[in-house]
Amino acid sequence: MAKNKKQYAKSDGRIAKLVFSADYQNAILFREEETLRMMREMFEQYLRQSDPLFERLDTVQTQLGYTETLIQHFIESNSPRYFFQRMPCFSGLLTGQMLERHLVPEMPMREQMVQAVARYAKVMQSRVLDKKTTMFFSEDGVRNFLETGRVDEYPRECYSPLDMEERVDLVRKFLALREQTNLRMMKDAEVRAKHTLNISVNAHEGYLLFQTKNERLIYLSIQEPSVLTAFYDYLESMKPEHFCTEEEMLARMDRLLDEFVSCHSDAGSI
Repeated sequence: MAKNKKQYAKSDGRIAKLVFSADYQNAILFREEETLRMMREMFEQYLRQSDPLFERLDTVQTQLGYTETLIQHFIESNSPRYFFQRMPCFSGLLTGQMLERHLVPEMPMREQMVQAVARYAKVMQSRVLDKKTTMFFSEDGVRNFLETGRVDEYPRECYSPLDMEERVDLVRKFLALREQTNLRMMKDAEVRAKHTLNISVNAHEGYLLFQTKNERLIYLSIQEPSVLTAFYDYLESMKPEHFCTEEEMLARMDRLLDEFVSCHSDAGSI
């Protein structure tokens, strides 16, 4: 069945359709109105019967509402959960004091935003970060967080960078989670995303976040089962050689924190 269609206006005012095959080796030109009408009706019928691959979430508030629902479903399910992120999910460790300090005053529905993020962090820490959860992350993502004070999940215009002490504290709190959940630091060669790419899935539903070249964040709820299965199977089948041992992870994180603290202590920041 043809995958691409192009439409041309003829000089006599009639409309024609040029339909290409998937490999672009064959094409058919349709000009009769009855044929065009039949094709339009077929397309509209198929469209009504189809389901979207993804549902786009265009605002921070919509994203938070969806994330709360997703996390609740994660809790209710017995399926393993996987979080694949260049930068660890530091937003799940934010405190109410941090939110009050750093969310911009002109943020729409600011108080509701503070409450929603704090509620999300509490649920993550108390009910999601357990042995059914595996979190993949990279050293480069931690370094980026320490250098910028920014988390991947929220647009930069919504908040000011976290203080130096807060950054170090969140990294240490994140590493302490290894006592209750599975932390897997990817080897450098395995981290290929230059910009933000976060995948959160279990066997039944999932969520995709990525950053465009102009640093705009795109939030997508995965609707198509085959796409969800592809992500889930990939993360479930990650081999041990793709990530560091716990000893190597801790050693590399200790060196990174020592480097950061030493640098900013000399500058009087920590």
